Amino acid sequence: MIHVRMGALSSIMVIGHSAGPLVTGIIITIAGYTQGFFAGFVPALVVAGIFTVPVRDRSGNIAH
Repeated sequence: MIHVRMGALSSIMVIGHSAGPLVTGIIITIAGYTQGFFAGFVPALVVAGIFTVPVRDRSGNIAH
């Protein structure tokens, strides 16, 4: 079963590695470089925010 999961993960990673530049290239072609880089910045910012939520404890301090 672990091999099936690893295969699925690899497939998702390959799709992401190939679709990311393709979508960014389309955005850059249509809207320009600023919007293309912004389109990459926004998901990175959202993911960073999602990962910082579990790191903070209830008092607002970073948990160690």
